[in-house]
Amino acid sequence: MAFWFFLIYVSYLVIWLITDALDTITPSLLGLMGISAGTALSEALIDSGKDSAQGGQLQNLAAEQQTLEQTITQLETQLAALNPDPAAATQEHCRSRQLE
Repeated sequence: MAFWFFLIYVSYLVIWLITDALDTITPSLLGLMGISAGTALSEALIDSGKDSAQGGQLQNLAAEQQTLEQTITQLETQLAALNPDPAAATQEHCRSRQLE
């Protein structure tokens, strides 16, 4: 869009300086500027849609990570309650195997 706008603007200024005529912009040039502006606007809308989708996905993943971290903490607490001293449990298991 910027390329076409710059090209048309510079051409308009050059023609104006040479011929001193201000009515040199034709409808086809305005059409080209409109097409390039529409293309740039469409591209900006598509990019903003992608950014919104990625931002939402990032928030979902962050919430899932927090939930998983809480679940891990709860499971570790439950495991510690079931087996308060892992070293003692291992020794007890070894003793029971020796008696067999």
